[in-house]
Amino acid sequence: MVQCGVRQFRSRMFGYSRHLVDDEFAMIDREHSDAQRRRDELHSRIESVVRELDTAYSMLREYEQLHAENPSREPIACFVRYTLYVATSKARSIEEEGYRKARSVAARGEEKVMNRLLELTGRNQEALNRLKEVAAQAENLVDATLREFAEFSEKLTSGQKIFKDWIREAAL
Repeated sequence: MVQCGVRQFRSRMFGYSRHLVDDEFAMIDREHSDAQRRRDELHSRIESVVRELDTAYSMLREYEQLHAENPSREPIACFVRYTLYVATSKARSIEEEGYRKARSVAARGEEKVMNRLLELTGRNQEALNRLKEVAAQAENLVDATLREFAEFSEKLTSGQKIFKDWIREAAL
């Protein structure tokens, strides 16, 4: 048996079982579809969070404008401005981190799927090469058998001729 990822393919005289390889490709397609579905779900969640962040940014801007128009040195106003600044910075940081992580996860998923696809394609090519070798060996075996049959047929024909000649001579 040949180890291929998690799955093992039984090798046969003419290569691998096509059904097992097809099943493995189907499993990869399902995993890829699931990964794309999860990526799309995460993308929609990110878009939702972005919309919420945009709303929060606009509210923060309104508060900033309110307090910018009424500058005071009151501790509460200063605290509100500082809190708005920190919240805005934190929100932007979270947003950037979310985008970075989402891109990283999607890239790793795509890379794993492509690596697995390349691995299975290579194994399939190996099986096809082995099949070609076996077919060539079979062709050589058939050619050798035909040659031997032709030689044997010639021997039988010559033996038959000798036998007929002997019978003719014996009859005389």
